[in-house]
Amino acid sequence: MKKNFLFLLIIIPFFSFGQKYQGDSWAKVKSAGSGTLGIVYNEQFGLIFKSPNGNVSGVCVDIISD
Repeated sequence: MKKNFLFLLIIIPFFSFGQKYQGDSWAKVKSAGSGTLGIVYNEQFGLIFKSPNGNVSGVCVDIISD
């Protein structure tokens, strides 16, 4: 009983707090000719970071924007 409780205590947060990525599937983009790009990033100064005004900036942002 104690093992089951500990197992549930460890596993439940993974299901309830998982990230919800949004964007279109490749099949939908391919058939429609356009779609929404979802980007997941880890802040690294110079490459991709939040500027003081709250916007995301950096080299990677410039490449994606072009």
